Amino acid sequence: MAGESLRWKVPEKKPEMAGGFNQRWWFLLAALAEFGAMLQMTRIRYTAQRLPPQLFDFTREANVYGFFVALPFILLFLALAFVPHLYRRGLAATAVGVSVAALAALVASPLLSAAAQPYLFGGYLAVKAFALALFVVWLRPPAQGRWGVWRKSLLAFLLGLGIIGGVLLTVIVMVLTSPIGPQVDEAPRQQYDAGVILGAAVWSGNRPSPVLRQRVNRGYDLLNDGVVQFLVVTGGSAPNELPEAEVARRALVQLGVDPSRIVMEAHTNSTVEQILYIRDQLMQKQRWSTFIIISDQFHLKRALEICAFNGVQARGVSSESPLGPQNLVLYHARESLALILYWMFGT
Repeated sequence: MAGESLRWKVPEKKPEMAGGFNQRWWFLLAALAEFGAMLQMTRIRYTAQRLPPQLFDFTREANVYGFFVALPFILLFLALAFVPHLYRRGLAATAVGVSVAALAALVASPLLSAAAQPYLFGGYLAVKAFALALFVVWLRPPAQGRWGVWRKSLLAFLLGLGIIGGVLLTVIVMVLTSPIGPQVDEAPRQQYDAGVILGAAVWSGNRPSPVLRQRVNRGYDLLNDGVVQFLVVTGGSAPNELPEAEVARRALVQLGVDPSRIVMEAHTNSTVEQILYIRDQLMQKQRWSTFIIISDQFHLKRALEICAFNGVQARGVSSESPLGPQNLVLYHARESLALILYWMFGT
């Protein structure tokens, strides 16, 4: 009886309790990898804009958004590490695999060409959305029946699509509701140093596309009304045509603009590069400080976000859009995707 009583007082260690301590460290490793990914995203964001990284500067909106990409995963993995009853079989290995692989992809991204990096970054964000959906679904109690795993997989896939669609729709609404109009309505009207016409497509025969033509017309109006002192035309080479900036300059001269009032920049190939030209050349060398960015309404939200991140004091004035409703929907969606990539990676 005494021996039997002693055996009851010293229970054997359960296998799941013995493995729980190991699972905790796996989840902590996954949380650490997510934190490292957040820091790497911030580093990429600053490097893309030729700035020294400031890893915890949350005065910049893009840094805040980047932090909130990693935060759900960090909190989830910490919860799984310290609340054992949330644990489901296979989650620890999945967490470490996804988080470490994602971090490795970000670390390796500088090895890719500039043209390929946006695809990697877009894939990274899509994987994060589906991974979050997967963890949320698998935290539910195990489903009974033969098709439980398949039902959960389908639910995770649909939830991932919902996360992606919800984020994109939110950003599209932000772009659509941006308070950017075609006029400068300050009273008394402020005189800006320059109006910057962002580049757009050039058609065959070195003709400005309708989008570029409308941007040129808006710039001409601002100069003619005395709102800006100079016009800056931007944009590099179009395929088999003159640079976008040269085509815009010629169109302004045809409208009667004094060439001495036009500054031409014909080497940039993206909106980020054009804003960095303002920062590095017009602000530092020309000593100009106030700018009007001239582009389509759906494009200005991203351009002004880049200005704000880089300390460029600017406001946006929209051109008349020659695009039809179907094209406007397409361009709003595309610009919203580009804005998300800028917030996350500075590209």
